[in-house]
Amino acid sequence: MLASADPHTFNLAVFTAQNYDLWWAGNAEPAVYYGSISYGDMVAIPITEPGNYTVVVYPIPNLQYTPQIFATNYSYVGLPIGITSFPRSPIITGEVEGYFEVSAISAYNPNGESQYNVPNSGASLQLNAVVVVELANGQKQYYWVQNVIGFITDRDEFHIWDNIWNHTTWPSVLSSQAITGNGEVYLNKQINSQYYYYGTPFNTYTLPMSGYLIMRAYQVDGSVQIDFGYELGSSGVVWYDHVTITPYEPVVNAYFEANAQLASDETPLDAELVFAGYANSEWTNFTSLSAELGLYYWNGSAWLPLPSDYDFGVHTAESAFTDVNVTVPNGLFVLSAPGPFTPSFLVYLPQYLMSVVSPIPILVNGVETTNYTAWLIGGESLTIGDHVLVLSNGTMFVPSIGNESIVVNKPMNITIDWETYYLVRVYSTIPIYINGITETTNYTGWIRNGEALTIVDYNYVLNNGTMFVPSMGNETIVVTNPVSLVINWYPKYLVTISSALPISVNGELTTNYTAWLSPGSPIALTTHVYVLPNGTMLIPRAGNETLTVNAPTTLAINWSPRYLVTVTSTMPIYVNGQLVSNYTAWVSPGTTLTIQAPTYSAYGGLVLYQPNITSATLTISKPITITITYTPNYTRLIILTITAIVIIAVALLLMRRRRVS
Repeated sequence: MLASADPHTFNLAVFTAQNYDLWWAGNAEPAVYYGSISYGDMVAIPITEPGNYTVVVYPIPNLQYTPQIFATNYSYVGLPIGITSFPRSPIITGEVEGYFEVSAISAYNPNGESQYNVPNSGASLQLNAVVVVELANGQKQYYWVQNVIGFITDRDEFHIWDNIWNHTTWPSVLSSQAITGNGEVYLNKQINSQYYYYGTPFNTYTLPMSGYLIMRAYQVDGSVQIDFGYELGSSGVVWYDHVTITPYEPVVNAYFEANAQLASDETPLDAELVFAGYANSEWTNFTSLSAELGLYYWNGSAWLPLPSDYDFGVHTAESAFTDVNVTVPNGLFVLSAPGPFTPSFLVYLPQYLMSVVSPIPILVNGVETTNYTAWLIGGESLTIGDHVLVLSNGTMFVPSIGNESIVVNKPMNITIDWETYYLVRVYSTIPIYINGITETTNYTGWIRNGEALTIVDYNYVLNNGTMFVPSMGNETIVVTNPVSLVINWYPKYLVTISSALPISVNGELTTNYTAWLSPGSPIALTTHVYVLPNGTMLIPRAGNETLTVNAPTTLAINWSPRYLVTVTSTMPIYVNGQLVSNYTAWVSPGTTLTIQAPTYSAYGGLVLYQPNITSATLTISKPITITITYTPNYTRLIILTITAIVIIAVALLLMRRRRVS
């Protein structure tokens, strides 16, 4: 395994020990591997036969130093497999995270317990990165930090741990007095190196299992703070360890760096998210693996993928048998096992030089500056914020590019021009429209010099029948200086008068009067009685009067009907107890009219005058005319006459009989 931080391009060959000696002697000899290596390259060379091999880098004309190329080896044809970022331009960040979704995982090393003191079915997913610490004396320290999920695949168990190694020198040296956290400092006797370790308790997992491994680094009170966290599912980040390192000199800055450079112990400044053996330099064989991975860093405003990605690692000591297939179909690294594996450079994100110049300080990617220059990765955002200059007289100078985010896809030189804006204030107690889109009662805004201020203030009608009329109509003002306007509103009240029959309102004959009138306006009402030909009379319930408007007014002139009732009789009758010969009256609907017509007699009671209606009770619901006629009844007189005739006849008959006797 090789990783180049050298600016030169070299030929690269791997020989067996015997072939190397012959080649060095000037003979043409076959190489196990032949190729080249350039700045930022990572090369994995499979060696299938055990033995001693020599890696040759050449030519090296006039170099005054050893080529900056890191080399290591893994046993059993194994590699850490996943994502490794080794970018040609530095990525400096305070946070890195690794996304994972594991749908299937099964691993086995028959010698795990006996040879490496780890479970035979163990495996790990490691987020590894380098923390650079800048000291007050100008020196730098390098710490290689690990955030690891350890799987025991035959028991569906896992736990999470962290490691910190000092890569300022090798072997790693750490003092328990200089590093504090939940864990402790241990000694790895195999490599004679000290490291910090802390682990969480074991737990069980259920597939699919997804989440994030997260690390952040920063300076606090002259020390470096490194936080380790994880998120499983959507339960939020759990920060399980906060480690403080206090070097011999005060810390002035601390950050993660991914870069095609080597640390002072000549290990690469890479960042990794890789599957490998469980621990203790173990290798494992993934008999089953289905996973998706993503490796990201925080750029100050968003999580972005780390660039220049290989599908194998070079830093961690653990490895996986190379039967894991790696593809990048949709921006995520997809791992599946068993499957074919070819060590490859899979993702390259180009970087572009970005320049932003402004005569007045502005914010570029969160930094206040007048001259911003930086290399940004293609696809990253260049965010320019409007850091405005405001004068006390209501004048503001605004950059021509403000609050914009530009997706970087080419080199750019941007010069910021400044434009003049004026403070515009418009006060109104009722909402108005400013420039067609803003409905407000108190508009305060900055408008560019020469642009229009359009005020639209419609009459404002309330549901209660009140309308407010603005003191100024719709206007457009060209803004050339600060503006302050006050819009007053004057009320008008809705007056509605309805009537089924014409009435006079302020001299206008109408049945439906509607008008908006100012407070204090008079309303003169004139009404009169209507008599219809059918004997119906309509009487208004409002008389002639003058009203003063001081609120919304709704009047309904109601009309009361009266019906003409006419009763005629040839002889006196009683109407509602009153003896009359003729009765005429306008009567309200529902009025009860009681008529009693008595019988009259003549000639000592021998002749009776009888009415056609003796009594009646009427409920008036319409005009009505009633005629009562009296008819003479001679029955008594006739009976008396007949009786007299009979008596006379009988008397004559008796007298006649007496004479005969």
